[in-house]
Amino acid sequence: MFGSNLQQVFGVRYAPVRMLAMAALSAGYLGLRADGVTTADWLFAAAAVVLGGLASAVPLAAAIALAALLAVAATVGGDGPAVMLVKIFASFALFELAARRPARWAGIAAVALVVGSLAGKVDRLPQDLPAIGYGLVVVLGVPLLLGTQLRSAWRLTEQAEQRARAEAQRAEAEIRRRASDARAARASERVTIARELHDLVAHQIASILLRVGVAREVLPDLGQATKETLDDVHDCAATVLDDLRRLVRMLRSGEGISLIEPKGLREAIEETTERGRQLGLDITASFDESIGHIDAVRALTVLRLCQEGLTNVAKHGGPTARVSIAIRHDTEGAIRLEIDDDGGGRQPQTISDGSGFGLIGMRERVELLGGELDVGPTSDGWRLRAVLPQPTDAVPAPAPEPRPAVAS
Repeated sequence: MFGSNLQQVFGVRYAPVRMLAMAALSAGYLGLRADGVTTADWLFAAAAVVLGGLASAVPLAAAIALAALLAVAATVGGDGPAVMLVKIFASFALFELAARRPARWAGIAAVALVVGSLAGKVDRLPQDLPAIGYGLVVVLGVPLLLGTQLRSAWRLTEQAEQRARAEAQRAEAEIRRRASDARAARASERVTIARELHDLVAHQIASILLRVGVAREVLPDLGQATKETLDDVHDCAATVLDDLRRLVRMLRSGEGISLIEPKGLREAIEETTERGRQLGLDITASFDESIGHIDAVRALTVLRLCQEGLTNVAKHGGPTARVSIAIRHDTEGAIRLEIDDDGGGRQPQTISDGSGFGLIGMRERVELLGGELDVGPTSDGWRLRAVLPQPTDAVPAPAPEPRPAVAS
């Protein structure tokens, strides 16, 4: 992070800012040196500012040009104030070169700056060699050291970012692979389940359907009640076989389970209650008319709860049980379903506790929607209560006006 920030500060984008700072520094330096500042010094300073500003874009050319400018300034002005400014800007150009370009480029510029620094001091050799050498170490060594360190920091930062991007790509690829494997596993499971349903369950139901049909044809002297019972068994088996085949197709194709249209919820529940009555159950059902405007997911859940609830009543309470179904849409948008039965006259302790797979499936459906399910015995039978809250991402519907429930 620190290296990235430094790279932005010393980038080409901020070159005009650095040039203005150099110009201000040069003007202030020469302005304070009122004595001995000539027009040539101002010209050398201006040229050094321009070349220093170009160091970010073309560091090698700027460094060589400043080395040449240093040689001219040292030859013309000796140790005048402009020479110091040119040295500073030349050191800055060398720093930029060491930070941005290969080391051999910095070596070329360093040789050029050595030649430029010695151009005006040949007559002072060898007596001033220690002082000249110290000056060259400062002018050349410091920017080379700082530039090389900064280049290393930038390189490490870039390598770290590349590793992070590579890790992110590998993690994303692993997530995609796992998702693909999961989809493939689910598809394989669906095909296996579909095959078992088709080969075992569908075959048996088709056999039942065929045998009932044969029985209706070969037994013409059946009583009316027996004939109606066989017709009902035949129709139920045909419906189950159609539903099973549709489910097998969906499992093999990978399509989602089709949802019921909310407007058809009431008709679907009435059809379910009618089948229950054909089994001998005494069913009373009442609905709020507003249930036709709920979302399709909750509509399907309400239908499945009603189907499973009536199945449990017929199984555990017997065909003579009395059942009441109430579906309400409260002011908060939640759907409240209640199914009560009297147990068919059985003692409460003899009624099943409903701990089979049907109850597990009902709980899973309700919990998936963030709702609540309460199932348990009453004084004479069994009660199922479910609350399905309004989806949190749905636009709140206006509270339904109080109106008489529709009974059937």
